Formats: sequence, C-alpha cells, structure tokens
Amino acid sequence: MRSFRRYLQVAVFTIFFALVLSGFASINHTVQAESTPEPERYYTSIRIEQGDTLWEISSRYKWDGQTTQGYIDEVMEMNHLTSDQITAGQYIMIYYYK
Repeated sequence: MRSFRRYLQVAVFTIFFALVLSGFASINHTVQAESTPEPERYYTSIRIEQGDTLWEISSRYKWDGQTTQGYIDEVMEMNHLTSDQITAGQYIMIYYYK
C-alpha cells in the first residue's frame, strides 16, 4: 500500500511539473513570436523644407514597431534639440531603416 501511495505521489508530481513547464514554454514562445527584431538602422542628414514637422518626418522614416514619440525623442536627442520646433533650411540628423 505504501509503495502504491508513493508511486501515485510521484506520478501526480511528474504530471504537475510537466504541465507547469509546458505552460512556461507556451508563454515564452508567444512572447518571442510577437516581438519583431529591429531592422538595421542607417543615419543621414536632411534639410528641413517649409512645412516639415518632426511628426511628418517620423511617419516617413520610423519602422512599424516604433512609436512616433519614441522616434521624435531620439531625433531630438541626436540633434540636441530642446524643442520640437524645426525651421526651413535647418539640417538635422535622422535615422531610417531599410
């Protein structure tokens, strides 16, 4: 009787452990599938034209997995801008993806 009880405990523990591990593997697989790696980044300088805004520039050059505000913040930091105001004739460094 004791050996049967012990066998049953081991079997239950093994099944429980297998279910827990398969759950973690499933979660990990889902997270990996949803995260798309960032494509290769390139840098260039552009001349600001009349009517250009950082939002419009962001819509042209950011990648789909990136937020507009995130792109703007990085461009502002790269160019040491303290405001999002840009003027025609100004040159700024931006990055883009291929």
